[in-house]
Amino acid sequence: MTLTSEGVTTIEANGGAIFLSASTSINVNTSIWTPSIVTSTVNGYFGVDGELRLVNKGYADGSGGNPIYRYLRAQFVWVDAIATNAGDNLYLGANSEVRATARSGYNNSNPIYRNFRAAGLYADFLDSNTATGGTHVYVRPQAGSEVRFTSVGTTAYQSFRGLFGYMNAVDVNTGTHMYLRPASNGEVRVTATNTTDNWRAIRASEHLPPSSSRETKANIEVYNKEVLSTLRNANIYTYVYKWEEPGTPSRLGVMIDEMPRILHGQRGDSIELYAFASYLAKGVKELIGVTDNHADEINWLNIENQYLKDKVKNQEERISHLEDLLNVA
Repeated sequence: MTLTSEGVTTIEANGGAIFLSASTSINVNTSIWTPSIVTSTVNGYFGVDGELRLVNKGYADGSGGNPIYRYLRAQFVWVDAIATNAGDNLYLGANSEVRATARSGYNNSNPIYRNFRAAGLYADFLDSNTATGGTHVYVRPQAGSEVRFTSVGTTAYQSFRGLFGYMNAVDVNTGTHMYLRPASNGEVRVTATNTTDNWRAIRASEHLPPSSSRETKANIEVYNKEVLSTLRNANIYTYVYKWEEPGTPSRLGVMIDEMPRILHGQRGDSIELYAFASYLAKGVKELIGVTDNHADEINWLNIENQYLKDKVKNQEERISHLEDLLNVA
């Protein structure tokens, strides 16, 4: 063992490695130079009243300059807080995932996951944690608040995309109109929950066709085909739909196979109501033509009847005059 002003040095009896051994604490006022420090017990303690700082060797031995902070490598670190040093951002680097678990649940055998709290979250995606056995993902604002989708760092609203949407109401956001936009060959269909053919009603203050403006239409021609014979031969039926509950009141309508093709919807399985209303209007117009003709005929009959009445009256007057002459004679 060598005792000098630099410290205490011991050498293994066989001339091996140099090491420093102490059964209790070692108190020093200057630097300790050693390639490694090993504790003889399970836990090792570094006692400081301020911070334990890992800096460059030159600053630590007092040779001058500003501290240059160095890395710390370990398998596990138990601390109450992690804060940035001189930078603004804090990086947690992992080859796979960063996981927040219970203190004893860090191992891969049975991790116990814990919550994560922050003011903002920046990520490319958000998945449910299948390791906990859950299947749903919950986004939970306070009662009366909203989940809002906006562009990064702004309040400008952006779109969202999904397979299904379950909600009690859909309101317009900042615009005036609301658009439901299926594919060019598709439809907007209203059915009961979790069905595709159990139809449900739509209630609104008004139903508007796509447009009745002349400016929005092309290939415009007057429809001159006679419709009264079709309407005369068509039957009106009462019925219920197969998917409706027993006891549902009967409906009133026509059958599509008895109606001309021009009244069929695009898919050929329903009557297009705007076309049907126009078809009925055409029938009313034909009836008006018939009644107008009858009115003309009635007017001529009235004129002819009045002429005959006047002629009969004239004849009666002449006969009366002849009778008066005969009586004088």
